[in-house]
Amino acid sequence: MMPRNIAVLSPAKINLSFDIVGSRDDGYHDVVTLYQAVDLCDIVSFYFSDSKDIINTNGVTISLREIDSSIDAKLFPLNNDNSIAKAIELFLSRLPERPSINIEVFVKKYIPIGAGLAGGSTDAAAALIALNTYFDNHFNELELINMASQIGSDVAFCLIGGLAIGRGRGELLEKTGLDLDMTVILVKPKDLSISTPWAYNKYDQFVSANNQEDAKELSEQRVKKALAIISDNKKFRLRKKNIFQRSTKELSNSTNELNGSNFGNTFESVIFEEFPVLAQIKERLLKANCIETHLTGSGPTIYALAKDTKEAMKIIDKAFKEPILKTDKSNSNMLETNEAVELDIMLTQCMGDGAKVLPRSMGLQ
Repeated sequence: MMPRNIAVLSPAKINLSFDIVGSRDDGYHDVVTLYQAVDLCDIVSFYFSDSKDIINTNGVTISLREIDSSIDAKLFPLNNDNSIAKAIELFLSRLPERPSINIEVFVKKYIPIGAGLAGGSTDAAAALIALNTYFDNHFNELELINMASQIGSDVAFCLIGGLAIGRGRGELLEKTGLDLDMTVILVKPKDLSISTPWAYNKYDQFVSANNQEDAKELSEQRVKKALAIISDNKKFRLRKKNIFQRSTKELSNSTNELNGSNFGNTFESVIFEEFPVLAQIKERLLKANCIETHLTGSGPTIYALAKDTKEAMKIIDKAFKEPILKTDKSNSNMLETNEAVELDIMLTQCMGDGAKVLPRSMGLQ
């Protein structure tokens, strides 16, 4: 019997590294990125019922409702422009026979919108998982990933989660077979969101005057070295799947100092120029002795890695003991004002999963 109600936990992602390696004829950009899922999650609940009266040509009624009324409708449209609605439409179109059903969706948003954390993409992944569950796992993982790649660049990763390399637009995935056991600090200015198309446009303007040769080769080297550091460095407390665990002595003899050039984000050069507060956040996290810190995606969220929650709290206390003051952009010298920048600071853990179905008693309220 088909379940009538399905709730899905959909995690955010960070980009441990992110390199833009070229432009494409379809208007997108080729990237090489190292994805990591974190346990900052939305809960997306789906209610299914038979449709006796077809009220639109597609034979499906979709109602999106967000529980947090503070969400800006412009950033999270409650209509067919929403990534969830697009995922549902695509999934149903791939079935041998299109069903006539009503689907009502409730989204409990915890992932900030326009933050570089794949908040929209992971909700779309949740829709694919929920519908596949409802239709008795009609599609296999590869088929779902192919569908996800048509919805958005990060949707495919949000299906599989864990630690993975993304190529193409980010949808061509390579699983690393590694689990990263780390605490991740996420910091963003509360009132700042950045449009991904805007960020790419700014980047295109930048590279037209600053050509970067061999970007793809360099980015592949960066990811390879980053994975080697993650794999060997005891600070990352990495667990390899199906590989014999090395002794404490072997771990302590391995590299214990990270090379920051192997982690990073191409967008930082252009985004930080436009929003210098983000550079300040990164600098403070570095001075507070985090393991790594960079912009994730197109921002504005800055991530920082710590070995555990206790260490992460120390880093946060040290980095933001004193407020960051807003700057007056109308002044050519960018003088500081007396007004503090309000920050959202989130403490998360790395996850080995992507979007997954919750027990039916959870998330359905």
